[in-house]
Amino acid sequence: MLEITKKSKFGAYFLKDTKTKKEYELIFQFFGIEPQIGDKLLIFEELLNKKYEGFCQPYAFEACKNTLEDFFKSENEEDFAVLSHNGKKTLLKRIYG
Repeated sequence: MLEITKKSKFGAYFLKDTKTKKEYELIFQFFGIEPQIGDKLLIFEELLNKKYEGFCQPYAFEACKNTLEDFFKSENEEDFAVLSHNGKKTLLKRIYG
């Protein structure tokens, strides 16, 4: 689970792994939702690895109507993320091009 610690007006998000304390800087675009500092983000771990063949920036996500069960059943984990804000969880679906 990643916590948003800072964000820039240009789309860079600074994230800290809540377990390992490792920090990341990634560029995201969010549609239909605006994450805030302190929110938690659960994404496919490989998307953090710059050597992963699917790594690209920016990552674009939109709020979707699917359920969290869809996220856990999905074979394409990299296509979903979960944003936690004030105790409410929102499923996000990755969008391309």
